[in-house]
Amino acid sequence: MASPTMATLDVTQEAAVKPSVLNLADESSMIDEVNNSQYIATPSVASVSWDDLDPTDTRDLQIKVDDPQKHVTSMETYITFRISTKTSRAEFDDSEYSVRRRYNEFLWLRARLTEAYPTHIVPPLPEKHSLLGQLDRYQRDFIRSRMALLHRFMNRVADHPVLSCNDSFKLFLVSKPSEFAVHRSRGRSVLNRVSESLHGLTTAGVQSRSPEIQRVLDYAEKLSDKLTALEKASSRIHKDKTVMIGEMQRLHPTLTLMSASEPELGPLLRAAAGAVSRCAAAEQAVTDAQPAQLEQPLREYVLYAEAIREALGRRDAVQAQFEATAAEIQRKEAERAQVNAGHAPSGLSWVFSRATPEALKAEEEKLGKQLHQLKVDLESLNDRLECANSNLLADMERWEKLKVRDISQLLGAMGDSQINFYEELGAGLAITAGRRSLRGSSEQREERQSLL
Repeated sequence: MASPTMATLDVTQEAAVKPSVLNLADESSMIDEVNNSQYIATPSVASVSWDDLDPTDTRDLQIKVDDPQKHVTSMETYITFRISTKTSRAEFDDSEYSVRRRYNEFLWLRARLTEAYPTHIVPPLPEKHSLLGQLDRYQRDFIRSRMALLHRFMNRVADHPVLSCNDSFKLFLVSKPSEFAVHRSRGRSVLNRVSESLHGLTTAGVQSRSPEIQRVLDYAEKLSDKLTALEKASSRIHKDKTVMIGEMQRLHPTLTLMSASEPELGPLLRAAAGAVSRCAAAEQAVTDAQPAQLEQPLREYVLYAEAIREALGRRDAVQAQFEATAAEIQRKEAERAQVNAGHAPSGLSWVFSRATPEALKAEEEKLGKQLHQLKVDLESLNDRLECANSNLLADMERWEKLKVRDISQLLGAMGDSQINFYEELGAGLAITAGRRSLRGSSEQREERQSLL
């Protein structure tokens, strides 16, 4: 296998850091080197900096996703991300770990979590690039966005009281590349079968849901529609602002050139050019911050609504099994009543058979055993359905609290950026007006002196 070459990727981003939100301000630690092994080299724990984490964060499991590297081999090109872990949990042998993982391995982790906890809401991963985005998946903005969403995914799982205790999650955080590759290949065929079965189960229909579960489904669908509309509006605003900034940047040199050919209007045109330049710079700062500040969180919550619907589908599959088993019990009970009345049950096996007392007695015993097993299965399915409802509602309650916190922070950050924008804009216009006032005062003094 050819040795992969690792290339430096510049994905810098200046943004304020909140707890569990990645600071992408320093990606200068990436290095160019050739890895001579078959697997991706494990980064050194000593190279990880935790300075960008909130010092008041007291969680016992903290994870950071950063330092993307591009790997080029004779077969493929892909990106890996550094996963740094800091923990005080007893089940970990060390307090700090650092590994490299690619996007497909994050998909493996989520599939394992879904397999282990089908009725829990497993946090969403960023979408795989579309066919149209195939050529853009190595662009700086795409990698930066994916890295931020992967960081959110890992910290959502780390904060979950059940998902974070999963053995596959721990393996993902601590295992070396060779060990991790063995575990992935060992469970690949099983995971494929489980994914196919889960996909089939999520399409199962149910007669009626409990009011609490139906409210969850209705809420997830409405939230998804509203967030999708907001996301589209945000994208349109971002594009329009980008066009407007380009026009403003072209207007500045135009006004400056005009001031040179219009002596009488020169001061006014230069002042207008300066104001336009300051407006463009302030608007550019707000527009550059919008993807990380608004678009990425909105995209995550759109995906989260889809994850809730997926969990509801898996929960509905349990209810569908419960209802099918209950219907089968009713059918068997009706057959046994018919046999007890001395009539042969309906079915092909009795078309050419005589309903002798011995045959009817044997059939009654057979139906009794089947009914006993079906009732045991029904009780087990009822327990599973109650656990599914409990898991789903508990996750929804936890998610609601996170949603309120995150959206409050999102709206607060948007408000602060707009306040800063107008303050900078007002300060720039005040400076321009002050200069014009000073020029006007000096011209008036010169005119009075000439009259004297």
